[in-house]
Amino acid sequence: MGTCTDIDGNVYNTVIIGTQEWTVENFRCTKLNDGTEIPDVTGNSEWAALSTPGRCWYNNDYATYWAVYGALYNWHTVNTGKLAIDGWHIPSHQELLDLADFFGGISVGGGPLKETGTTHWLYPNSGATNSSGFTALPGGGRSVAGAFSNITKRCLLWTQTEYDASSSYYHYLRYNGEDVDSDDDPKTCGYSIRLVRDAIPDITGTGIISATIGGTLILNGNLICEGGINLTSKGLIIPVPDELMESYNERTEDEEE
Repeated sequence: MGTCTDIDGNVYNTVIIGTQEWTVENFRCTKLNDGTEIPDVTGNSEWAALSTPGRCWYNNDYATYWAVYGALYNWHTVNTGKLAIDGWHIPSHQELLDLADFFGGISVGGGPLKETGTTHWLYPNSGATNSSGFTALPGGGRSVAGAFSNITKRCLLWTQTEYDASSSYYHYLRYNGEDVDSDDDPKTCGYSIRLVRDAIPDITGTGIISATIGGTLILNGNLICEGGINLTSKGLIIPVPDELMESYNERTEDEEE
């Protein structure tokens, strides 16, 4: 697992699933990444009238819900393109479909994504194994009229993908099922947010091209080595013998000189 930090200083754990890295906690930042405050809208009529960014805590109860379930954001906040941490983004509809496909498809993919047990999920939390490490949490949501519902019952996640002028795609997991469903809802609804790291461009070159940390080579793009075996997996972390690392560092220093 890694970590990333939002502009408020909240630290989120992350997990690599396939070729992608995801946050494993619901987003809870109160600002856009340019420092602009996202209004905390408590009144139902004010929430319903929003056509601009807005956020809230479930039942307007920060103390109870902030730490575990994070904030609920309307899609106007997502659409600013400034909600995510730099280098990360709100997933697209397709990226969340791909995530479910990685664990067997939408009919069964929810089980591996959900946190296990009934500490946060309502019983029976069907099929939950969290074998992915994604740790989906049932933060509930807020309707277009401002009503709160589904805490402990549903994990409702916005995507960045617009459906039409008035609605956008979201995905959800249920306490009484192991599927991953998706639908479109009005942009005024308040749902949870997870982040996925931006794609890293492929690297092409001769020999070893990588960042190094101690005795480890970090390969985050596709490494294509001329005259040898191509390494095309992403997110590889390869331990390297000391003598090879010393040789690599010496060669790197010579090239810099």
